Amino acid sequence: MSNQDFDAHEGERIPTNASTEATKPETDTNPVQFPLVMLAGGFAVDAKFMEVIRLQALDHIPLLKADTAYEAAGIVGEQFWNLLSKAETLQAGRCITYLTQRDQLPLVDLGKGGDNHKRYMLK
Repeated sequence: MSNQDFDAHEGERIPTNASTEATKPETDTNPVQFPLVMLAGGFAVDAKFMEVIRLQALDHIPLLKADTAYEAAGIVGEQFWNLLSKAETLQAGRCITYLTQRDQLPLVDLGKGGDNHKRYMLK
């Protein structure tokens, strides 16, 4: 270990008792965080994202046909689905399952098809 003075550095010296207000920036750059909704399997999703998926599904459901099986993309609409990233599509699918199980969407869970995608039908 050297005998170097660790306090001997260039720049402004800030007293150790400086208030935190003096160092806080004028504008807060932290992103707004929404509460998380806990999903099955240990997953969590932003409550705001869940609400967007719910509203999108409710907006698109009147266009669906009775007695027809749909995957998540068909429930929220293909155009909307294509705007989502891969991670967002996985979250959206979990949201639809969550919302269906809690009767927040008028859907019945038909289980997974041969391609491992969940299917739903109108109640």
